[in-house]
Amino acid sequence: MKKAFFGLFIILAGSSFSQNWIPAGLPVSASQVRASCVDTINNKLYVAGAIALDGSGNFSLNSIWIYDGAGWTKIDTVNNLIRTLAIYNNKLIVGGDFQTISGQSIAYLAQWDGATWQSLGNNIDSWVGKLKAINGDLYVMGNFSQIGGITAYGIAKWNGSTWSDVFGFPPPLYPYGNSISDVIYYNGDCYVGGSIESSLDTIMNLMVYRSSIWQKVGVGDYLRGTYCNVSAMQVFNGELYVSGNILKSEGNVGNGLERWNGSYWRSVGTGVQDVNNSYNSNVIVEDMKIHNNLLYFSGAFGFAGNIPALGLASWDGNKYCGYGIRPTSNVDASPGLAFFQDTLYLLTSDTINGLRVNKLAKYKGGSKVDTCSLLMGIKENISTETVSINIYPTPSSGEFSVNISNVHYEKYMLSFVNTLGQEVYCVKITSQNQTINVSDKPKGIYFVNLVDSVGKRIVKKVVLD
Repeated sequence: MKKAFFGLFIILAGSSFSQNWIPAGLPVSASQVRASCVDTINNKLYVAGAIALDGSGNFSLNSIWIYDGAGWTKIDTVNNLIRTLAIYNNKLIVGGDFQTISGQSIAYLAQWDGATWQSLGNNIDSWVGKLKAINGDLYVMGNFSQIGGITAYGIAKWNGSTWSDVFGFPPPLYPYGNSISDVIYYNGDCYVGGSIESSLDTIMNLMVYRSSIWQKVGVGDYLRGTYCNVSAMQVFNGELYVSGNILKSEGNVGNGLERWNGSYWRSVGTGVQDVNNSYNSNVIVEDMKIHNNLLYFSGAFGFAGNIPALGLASWDGNKYCGYGIRPTSNVDASPGLAFFQDTLYLLTSDTINGLRVNKLAKYKGGSKVDTCSLLMGIKENISTETVSINIYPTPSSGEFSVNISNVHYEKYMLSFVNTLGQEVYCVKITSQNQTINVSDKPKGIYFVNLVDSVGKRIVKKVVLD
């Protein structure tokens, strides 16, 4: 044991749990507000989910609503749950479990031009859970295997005139199919996440299309857990953030969310915690949005970075902030959030801090920071784990022997970085004594990085001749 400076998050709050939230004014009783999107061209906010016109929860009377900043207008009714909304080619695109819209036989996927509804999926065979516009294409994700006359296993894209699959995304391992939740491009590669059990060996929950094949994210590793899944992804501060039902207790480096830098996984601070500020119960981060250089996220959790943050928090790369929502004994998931006219809207439960908000709340706090965590140094007696690396011979023609002193070698990644700062090789450490062959790399000086799961690193210099 020895003295060291230990990072401790503390809470700074002027008036914790002051009522910074008001109802967004949705005019009918909602069972669930599941989906939202913002039309930035026409300056409108769309919301949908399970919003029955008579407040009964009867999905045959489910409705879609528009907010223009002054008042709400109903578009139409559908006969089942709406899971996702998007604006594409100046049209509203709607996806979900429905089979009719406004009395028309239109299943799972539809588009609205402001006056009429049209089918978009053409014989799609199952529900749609996520819509996302990327580089002029509309990506459609869900549980289907047929869409627009093509075979596509849970993910397809529409360019405005034709459908295509996404790099031949592989079929599911089991007949009930995969549930794809999100897609994103990071460092030129396509990442797809969801509840995935692929026919490609043991690839689960998160896949990347690189070097013309679908493969795991991480060397010999994947997101772990019996019920693990990916809900959302964002690129923030040069790293890929992945969220979902991700638990440290099941062997993941993060809780609720973690980040990938192209070589290895890192935690996002201490992640999110349950309503008891612990890792003992299930948590999920369902949605992430970037606004004014902050990563906002919502879901089913009670704390974020060990500060009170029921269902909503933000991360700036160093600290978490909560938004004045008091943790309760039960966690009602906040399935999404949106920014409209520079104001935060939260898809949430029926009440916030005892105030009824009818499943959709509007943040009225001025600074947008009610409770934040700060990293402060205090003296603390902690045990320290020592590790050293020996890599030889150097110079070498390309084959190096690597010796790791720490018995917990399996948590380390080793990478070679050239003098331009470019990573040219990366491998997961699988034994205390390992042979590395980089004879295919150009001759010169390289920095060898040994990095653990939280980003601590040891650097050695070697020469390849």
